[in-house]
Amino acid sequence: MKKDKIYCFIDRIKFIFKLIKDLKLSLLIVCLFLCVINVILPYITMINTQEIINRIQIGLSIRLILKRLIIFLILGILYIISSNLYNFLILKYKEYLYLELNKKFLDNSLKFNLKDFENPEVYNIIQRAEQEIGIRPYNIIISLLSIISQSVNLISAFLILTKWHLTLIIGFILLASFASKYFISISKNEYDILMNRTNYERKSWYISHLLIKDEYIKEVRLFGLSKYLIQQFIELRSRFFKENVDVLKRQYIFSEIYQLMNYVISFFIIFLAIYESTQGILLVGTAMTYINTSSKIENAIQNIVSNIFGIYKDSLYIDNIKKYFNYEANKFNEFYNDLVKKNQKLIHDIYEKDIQMLQTQLEMLQTQINPHFLYNTLESVYLSLEVKGEKESANIVYMLSKLFKYALKERNTISLNKEVEMVKMYLEIEKYRFGKRLAWEITLDQVAKDITIPKLLLQPLVENAVKHGIELSKEGGMIDISITTYEEILVIVVNDDGVGISPEKIIEIGESLNKKENIQKKIRSSIGLKNVYERLIYYYGENAKLDIESADGEYTEVTVIIPDYRSLS
Repeated sequence: MKKDKIYCFIDRIKFIFKLIKDLKLSLLIVCLFLCVINVILPYITMINTQEIINRIQIGLSIRLILKRLIIFLILGILYIISSNLYNFLILKYKEYLYLELNKKFLDNSLKFNLKDFENPEVYNIIQRAEQEIGIRPYNIIISLLSIISQSVNLISAFLILTKWHLTLIIGFILLASFASKYFISISKNEYDILMNRTNYERKSWYISHLLIKDEYIKEVRLFGLSKYLIQQFIELRSRFFKENVDVLKRQYIFSEIYQLMNYVISFFIIFLAIYESTQGILLVGTAMTYINTSSKIENAIQNIVSNIFGIYKDSLYIDNIKKYFNYEANKFNEFYNDLVKKNQKLIHDIYEKDIQMLQTQLEMLQTQINPHFLYNTLESVYLSLEVKGEKESANIVYMLSKLFKYALKERNTISLNKEVEMVKMYLEIEKYRFGKRLAWEITLDQVAKDITIPKLLLQPLVENAVKHGIELSKEGGMIDISITTYEEILVIVVNDDGVGISPEKIIEIGESLNKKENIQKKIRSSIGLKNVYERLIYYYGENAKLDIESADGEYTEVTVIIPDYRSLS
């Protein structure tokens, strides 16, 4: 779970940089440089001030002190110029970023159909993205700049305190680590609250609109709805108020505790520095440097914690922008899923009839589909994703195109070798979904490679193993595919170590395979198996076998035995 959160966080940050990669990065680099300079200059000034005070204390000549004062003046001028220039450039970048991101936002709106704006879920995506596009990317950039500069701050402080009590910095670091974890938890809770209230926010706005706009107020008063609407509005806003106060209360209490603990650590450092200076261990200027450094450490760590908290909080809202810009890809996924569901229903309906009639109807159905349109569409999506640098998505679309072409264009019989290649491609697509949860191994002997079999004989068996074995297992599992020949007999074994099948379910599936009644209506998971079994009988006769062996919670093994595999060659 923790790894998933980290991966999601990194993915959001990558998306932001992808979004702004062509938006004056040189200006951003200059801002980063100035940001670091603005951190380093105060340290140089502080060390220079230390030398002035120490020289006064030990009674060195005024001439040497004057030189240090001139350096002090120059450093102060440089800091003023640098900090003001940074403020100007970062505000300039903010305005530029706002303009360009809104351009991209409006350009992307052309991807949406008119009906999308009437869909509440899609409209939520658009509305949320519009609210966040001008705020969150800039906030994240500023926070990242601050984290980098404050990290330089910490390194500088570390280098100074190496000459004194370096262990004092550990207290700040441990406290910050604990605080970061808690702040992130608060942030996630706040985000969930805001996301869950989107529809209710719109409802409260709508009620308010009805009560104050002249085009609606007449009807509201006429039908006596004012009190009812006001009550509805009060109930909604009261709920929002309670939720907001609960979050603020948690933030306030923890911030108080965190700042008080930081203050105690800082006080101890100040006390130690003053004590050592009174004992003659430290010069006054050096003691002041250590005190100021400890204060800078405290501020730096607080800023880093605050910015990490801010980045995490803002990154949660980046998902809204990401959904908006990836809407086209999301639509394609929905199209694909819908296509799969329709295909499964089609198979279920058709296979209730005679197998030969099924074959005729499938061929008629395929003639109704315009393969060129489908391939061209997929090719266009593939090229679009390639251009945008979405290598992973492009690869999925490419493999999907291959599978569609195989299913629609290839003749009804195919070589085992080609079927295995398609199965590998299907498993690669599923691998993007399951990640490390899915593994497989395929063994195909040399004789079996050229054997002709009905198209899509093996793939449904593997799909069943993924869907009903691996997908339902929390840890995932391994699919082992073995294809061997013994004289004139072809044996195909598909084994998975997923959740297995109960004995009762095995019996039901067996009945659905061997009976002509509509028992398969009760057992939708066996549709693929029934498809394979009926085509086995059709092509190879009653001697062909499909056996299922399983142990609930351990494994499932499907074995296909074809006695005379040369009959299709």
